[in-house]
Amino acid sequence: MPFPTSRRKLRLLKTELKQFSGEIKDWLGFWNHDDMDMPEEDKFRYLIEATVKGSRAREIVDSFPPTAANCFNVIDSLKTGFGRKELLIEFYVRELLGLVVKNAKSRKRGLGTPQLRKLESYLRALESIGMTSDKYAATLCPLMESCTPAKIC
Repeated sequence: MPFPTSRRKLRLLKTELKQFSGEIKDWLGFWNHDDMDMPEEDKFRYLIEATVKGSRAREIVDSFPPTAANCFNVIDSLKTGFGRKELLIEFYVRELLGLVVKNAKSRKRGLGTPQLRKLESYLRALESIGMTSDKYAATLCPLMESCTPAKIC
């Protein structure tokens, strides 16, 4: 069966590069570059484009001459500044505790849907870095249960 002779114009979606601003909360969503299969000089250029100009992350990238030899140094510096497991755990635990405190101050029994989504998101983030519920259950679960509606618990 022959292909139609009329030509269609297809418009490809333009995708924007997700940029990292240097906010710890954005690290997990940004960082997936360890397995990028490209030459180091291209990785370096990518990291320049993938960081927000004027941010702490871009300052780290810009502090190295853009050479293939420095690519691993930049990656290590970014990981040290934003991707340390203990730093991420501290951030997400603080966010969880912030939800608990906000709930306690509001005198409501339970979080609303947006806050429950945040709570779930923070728990998933902790799990993604190896902080599973068996490691935090004794301390965080009672706090989270105190602000979660009974029907959800």
